[in-house]
Amino acid sequence: MYWFMHALKNYAHFSGRARRREYNWFQLVTSSILSVLVLAFLFSLLSTIGVRGTITGNVLFVALLGLLVMGFALLIAVPSWSVLVRRLHDIGLSGWLSLLVFVPGCGFLFLVVVGLINGAAGPNKFGDDPKSK
Repeated sequence: MYWFMHALKNYAHFSGRARRREYNWFQLVTSSILSVLVLAFLFSLLSTIGVRGTITGNVLFVALLGLLVMGFALLIAVPSWSVLVRRLHDIGLSGWLSLLVFVPGCGFLFLVVVGLINGAAGPNKFGDDPKSK
């Protein structure tokens, strides 16, 4: 949880470097929370549809849960992007490569590869080695 909070504290810093541990923990925690929220939304949505396809139950609850899912996704967008850019800096790549996540099909694979590659040892053009701190 320390690394997740560390990434959140540096949510607007696009310079510097982020350790592999910081990036992976941040991705793990945010994707877990988002997955739970999406599954809760889908379950609530399906439970409001009656046997004959009519809407029953509390539709307002489903709408609010949907807004919660979208709100969390929007809230976490900037910190996710900043930790990705700093992770790219750690492996010696430009932060502009973070735009590859928007390429359908290979965006997810790109994120996985970025999470697995070891950072450059010692200082690079983006800053000091975060492992030495």
